[in-house]
Amino acid sequence: MQNISNEVLVKIKELRNIAYETDQSLERSGLSITDVPKAQLFDNNIKNIIGAIESLLRNEAVERPILRLKKDVPDAYLNISKIKKTNPGSLNSVNLDRIKQLIEYLEDVYDKI
Repeated sequence: MQNISNEVLVKIKELRNIAYETDQSLERSGLSITDVPKAQLFDNNIKNIIGAIESLLRNEAVERPILRLKKDVPDAYLNISKIKKTNPGSLNSVNLDRIKQLIEYLEDVYDKI
């Protein structure tokens, strides 16, 4: 259990860092700060996923975090797909793919926390 928790914390930190870097890079590449999929992904989905996992790690009631994960994980995949179809998204596809991998990892382990 402790091993999984430590590994999850490392992945959360990596997700936070790469999400910030990718958000900034997408803006520099020309993707508007008001782009709906981008705003949803970085301002809602990723923050909610991280918050839900952290709640599970703190042993808070599991119903709400799991409901958030069940809503935000599929939305994150959809928003990543939409962003990758844009020119700035294709320029940042490596980071977007890594974000997707980290979300997939968290999706796979949240029930073991």
